[in-house]
Amino acid sequence: MPPAPELVTAGGPRGRTRFVHKTAKVERAAWERLKAAATARDLTVSSVLAAAYAEVLAAWGKGPDFTLNVTLFNRLPVHPQVDAILGDFTSMILLGVEGSAHADFEARARAIQQQLWHDLEHHEVSGIEVLRELARVRQQYAGAIMPIVFTNMLNLGAKGFAPLYTALERLGSVEFILTQTPQVWLDYQVHEDAEGLRLTWDAVEGLFPPGMVDDMLAAHCRLLRRLADDEQAWRGPLLLTPPDQLASHDAANQTEAAIPDVLLHRLFEAQVPRRPDHPAVIAGGRTLTYAELHRRACQVGNRLRALGAVPDALVAIVMEKGWEQVVAALGIHMAGAAYVPIDPAVPPARLHWLLAHAEVKLVLTQSHLDAGLSWPADVQRLRVDGDDFAREDDAPLPPAQRPGDLAYVLYTSGSTGQPKGVMIEQRSVVNRMLDVNRRAGVGPDDRCLALTALHHDLSVWDIFGVLAAGATIVMPDAAATRDPAHWTALMRRERVSLWNSVPAFLEMLVEHLEHSPGDVPEALRWVILAGDWIPVGLPDRLRAHLPRVAMVASGGPTETTIWDIWYPIGAVDPAWRSIPYGKPLTNSRYHVLDPGLRPCPTWVPGELWIGGAGLARGYWRDEARTAAAFVTHPVTGERLYRSGDLGRWLPDGNIEFLGRADNQVKVGGVRIELEEIEAELGRHPQVRACAVIARGEPGGARHLVAFVVPDETDARPEADAAPRPHGADPSLDDPAAKLEFKLRHHELRSDLAGRPAVALPESDSDPLSALVAARRSHRAFRSDPVPLAALAGLLAGLRAHRDGDLTRRGYPSAGSLYPVQVYMFVKPGRVDGLDGGAYHYDPVEHRLVRLGDDLPGAGVHAPVNRPAFTAAAFSLLLVGQRRAIEPLYGAQARDFCLLEAGYASQLSCWPPPSTASACAPSAASTTPPSAARSASTTATSSSTATSAACPTSKPPPPPPARSAPPACAPGCARACPRPWSLPPTSSSTPCRAPPTASSTARPSPPAASPTPMPPRRPPAASRSGSPPSSPTS
Repeated sequence: MPPAPELVTAGGPRGRTRFVHKTAKVERAAWERLKAAATARDLTVSSVLAAAYAEVLAAWGKGPDFTLNVTLFNRLPVHPQVDAILGDFTSMILLGVEGSAHADFEARARAIQQQLWHDLEHHEVSGIEVLRELARVRQQYAGAIMPIVFTNMLNLGAKGFAPLYTALERLGSVEFILTQTPQVWLDYQVHEDAEGLRLTWDAVEGLFPPGMVDDMLAAHCRLLRRLADDEQAWRGPLLLTPPDQLASHDAANQTEAAIPDVLLHRLFEAQVPRRPDHPAVIAGGRTLTYAELHRRACQVGNRLRALGAVPDALVAIVMEKGWEQVVAALGIHMAGAAYVPIDPAVPPARLHWLLAHAEVKLVLTQSHLDAGLSWPADVQRLRVDGDDFAREDDAPLPPAQRPGDLAYVLYTSGSTGQPKGVMIEQRSVVNRMLDVNRRAGVGPDDRCLALTALHHDLSVWDIFGVLAAGATIVMPDAAATRDPAHWTALMRRERVSLWNSVPAFLEMLVEHLEHSPGDVPEALRWVILAGDWIPVGLPDRLRAHLPRVAMVASGGPTETTIWDIWYPIGAVDPAWRSIPYGKPLTNSRYHVLDPGLRPCPTWVPGELWIGGAGLARGYWRDEARTAAAFVTHPVTGERLYRSGDLGRWLPDGNIEFLGRADNQVKVGGVRIELEEIEAELGRHPQVRACAVIARGEPGGARHLVAFVVPDETDARPEADAAPRPHGADPSLDDPAAKLEFKLRHHELRSDLAGRPAVALPESDSDPLSALVAARRSHRAFRSDPVPLAALAGLLAGLRAHRDGDLTRRGYPSAGSLYPVQVYMFVKPGRVDGLDGGAYHYDPVEHRLVRLGDDLPGAGVHAPVNRPAFTAAAFSLLLVGQRRAIEPLYGAQARDFCLLEAGYASQLSCWPPPSTASACAPSAASTTPPSAARSASTTATSSSTATSAACPTSKPPPPPPARSAPPACAPGCARACPRPWSLPPTSSSTPCRAPPTASSTARPSPPAASPTPMPPRRPPAASRSGSPPSSPTS
């Protein structure tokens, strides 16, 4: 049984429920014609009225399939005098309406009539009993389950019972009447009198948006009159949206304006003779004037055209943030081609796929990326910051393309697992640049902070919009694009006046200003926010520092050219659920349509379809997806883009954004198709099924979470050798290629030549140099057992000690929480005095607590690490317990666990003196054994851990005397137990802590007997077989 109609509400009923009474009527003549039309189709008027009611509920609700609560006058003939009994003989049945299964109104009315007759055969079963059963099945024991009621009183007169309204009119004029029923939101009552058909709707006051019930009742009456007179209404599509609302929506879409017949780079070139020495780009401590930028762009354009660049061909820009991006984009347009920006941080396989799919033959890049990235052999790379264009002709080029040719192609996430290349034409971009510049009043005195990455479409205005107005682009350093302190310093120094970004960046700026109010960029006058939800409180937080700043909420998919809707943010009502989406920009049109492509009434959610000059040509080399997303409306003939976004019209003509109709999400302003992530995960040979969701509230911090069902049949060594899909694994297999890759030293920056540098003096007493020299990642191991003392010395570095009232360890942890726990898998007979099995290391008591006999197989490690694991005596697992840190650090808990695991791993990797053990790190993914899981303090999902296989080997040679750690400094206030061995010794490892102000040092206690911590209660055991909470390292 479908649920009750899901009507638009203004919120749930609160406090004392009060009803409002609405009345309407259909004149006698129209009512008689309606009855005749129903009779001609073998339909009862009750069925027709119920069907018309259902049409209205569907138009103002979530869909056409729902259940109506139909009341019955159920005075059963159980006694000859039953008609003389006073009492309430009302009963009810639940009438299922399946409007989606029928094409026209007549078919839907006939289906309702047949369903009603079928239900009446079982009227002895009370609807109350059905409601009780529904509540039990749905576990809904509070609130209204079927609150939308249809009460038909047409036949009461034939039974001798006049409706209440008619009976009261015999006594005089009815001034006020109201019926109220518990657990009812809307009660439609219909009866006939001398004037025709009388309709009354009783609705809960304040439950529905203002005016909505009146609009629904009026639409119902219009439909009944049309059914009385219009044959087409019975068989054709029905549009119930009120005419005044259609006019309001149409007025918001009256955005037509002429678009100049000009190219993007010509808008820039028009500014060059006006202000040749005006700064065009400020980036990395370098300033390019309009004249110099034009000269460099012309050099790029001449070279590209000589190499075969033509209109609608794509030239790739693979660059980090820098002035070179601006030169490249302008130069490509001057050559006559279109650019396709690619993030240099994408995996090598994705880079190769994008270049191949875009049919790129020419790439513009930077010198350090040219040397550092893996490039396909069939592309020619040109370095904009190198000497590739030094002797190139800088003469201006005549335009080769037309306004209808491509300006750029941006790749966005795709639901099939492969990105989609959105093709945007020159005319569309010119329209948007000039429109926004006019609205924001951009001029030569403005400076814009270009935060957005080039592969995001907000960057288009940062370049072409700013230069078209003769203003200045200010770029942050490539390494500081996420550093608000760097932004504010740059904005204050360069007097930045314009900001254009996703809301997450502005929130980072505001948080910085709240902690550093002296960094306020006072020249900032205009802020454009787009690409994601805007937190409702963010505008007022910014205005607390910049009271006169103008803010605009803008939006629109990449397929409609950057932005296509706009809302100036004034006073923000704290009760708002979101900032309004706004009204369409120039030459843009928005339509809120239902699944039948009919306009939705005001307040009613629907899918956002977009038309106008900003629409993309389609998807690059993908006709199927282009045809699915860009359609022609069957009634208006307008070409529309199906955005997949949900929204609704508000009474003031603005649109409210409501989210997505599919699985597409925004994370940090980046559009992501969850199906693409799922498709990529599903290609892994050890993944049987997976699902990806976005966690976090829209407008806040969000992240992706993947749920994976492993394919146990593929958890074997040969599975790793199975063929992978093209581009899934970018790792090198050839030994010579691996060696060559190592020798190229990609870990070192290649752009340091010519930069000022300060040489640091050499130290004669570096305490770490000997440890670094002695550290090894062992791959050959002895087979004799490891002494227990050696193992104890290895673990002593992870031990917890008491320092006064505090607890200290040899490595830091966020908030001193130490959520990372240590587990150990010991092979039988490989450690003296220790049985094989799983253990938990107790850092307080410095002991190993046995958990069980389960041991993992080598399959948890990568193939290259499996021989080391097989030969090792034991393995250490660092398992992060999220419940021990998330209450304080939330989403950052995983990062802090990873840091702590790194600190602990480093201690385990130093060669401990006088022991016969050493560690070789090895990433692994495994679930602790059942015994380990049952001993955990939590019992949620399975774990993923980083393990270290611990081989036995000969002890390293002792370090040179000059490299030994220094003795404790005078005034050391820290107890310094020896970290590497358990047996008592007469010496202790010197402390590296700085001296305190005190002149008297506290003596270090013996290493074997640090101040013990009080006994702790053992962790509560959970159900057997439940793993620890998802660890992060």
